[in-house]
This record gives sequence, C-alpha cells and structure tokens, in this order.
Amino acid sequence: MPDDERKARQAESQMIAEALQAAGLDVSNITDLVYTRDRYPQAIPVLLDLLPRVKDPLLRNGVARALAVREARPIATRPLIREFIAAPVTSEAEKHTKWAIGMALGVTADDSVFTEVLALLGDKRHGWPRSGIVRGLANMKLNRERAIAALIELLTDGDAGVQNQSFITLGRLRVKEARHLIEPFLRSKDSWVRQQAKRALAKIDKAPAPSRKLDS
Repeated sequence: MPDDERKARQAESQMIAEALQAAGLDVSNITDLVYTRDRYPQAIPVLLDLLPRVKDPLLRNGVARALAVREARPIATRPLIREFIAAPVTSEAEKHTKWAIGMALGVTADDSVFTEVLALLGDKRHGWPRSGIVRGLANMKLNRERAIAALIELLTDGDAGVQNQSFITLGRLRVKEARHLIEPFLRSKDSWVRQQAKRALAKIDKAPAPSRKLDS
C-alpha cells in the first residue's frame, strides 16, 4: 500500500475510534466493535454518521458490518438503502463493502421498506453484492407471502450468491413448497452450497404440518 493511502487509512481509523470513544465505547478501532458480543445502541447514530464519511473501503466495510445488528432497527434501514445505492463497485474492495452494507440492510429491513428491498434485489446493476440483502426478506411479516414468492423467483436470478442466499432464507422460513426447488442445489459442485442446501432442507422438514380442522 502506498504511503499516502496508509496515512489516510490511519487517519480515518483514528477518526472512527475517537467518535466511538466519545459515545462511551471502550474501543481502539472498528474491528473491536464488529467482533464484540456486547450490545452498543449508543453507537448506532455515530456509525450512521461515519458511514458516508469514511472513504477507505476496508474501514467502510467495518462500519457497515458494525451496523448489522438488531439494535440498528429501524433507524439504520433507510440510510443503509441510500448508501447501498450510492456505493461504487469499481474495485473488488468496493464490491465487498457494498455487500457489507447490503448485509446490514438484510438485518435491519422490515415491512416498511419491502418495496425498496424488492427493487434493489431486482436491479442487477448492483451485481453480486445484492446477495447481502436477501436475508432481509425473512423479516417481512405483513408481506410474508410476497417475500416468499420473491425468494422463489430469486432462485433463478443467475447470480450464484443471490441464488444461494435465497434458498438459505427459504430454509430459515421453513417454506415447504420450496423443497423441490432447493433439492437441485444438493448436486452443486461447490461443497459449501451442498452443505447449506442440506441444512435448508433439514429446517424445512422440521416445519410443523399445517393444522386441519376436523369435521364436526
């Protein structure tokens, strides 16, 4: 890494640490927050302020990952949508950062942004980073059936990451009618995909059978 880039990263890392410390958090860098098991609701507004300001892809990735927590609901959802749309994908580092923003959105999204989430998932200009958003469809309560229909459609999206996250999410939702659509992934050449497909099917098989009323 050139000296000027290293110095810029160090300066931004210090800025992040000082902002978080001012919020009462005992951290020396963003990684401390990403890997802590403690909750940090007081950091969410700070992280949202930092996300558009941080330029270094690695540090920006860390800020996004730190927002992938329940306590970021619902305040972070719309800012994350804006940042995902605006995030560049020129380099691989930028693509991974965009994915991290999408992953955070996948944690915080709810029915209030269902339409926006569908639009992002359907816009292939965003590329494989869309896969981070897919899990957000599992959060839809009022739009559950539409979310399931979208997940089933995404199984044929053409992007492997989006497809894989779709069947994983269908497994999380225990959608029995998706079982036969997930089974082909058991024959994938990728061992990770086969393993995840097996787990998704196991979750579906544990789903309770729909209740039936007895004739009176």
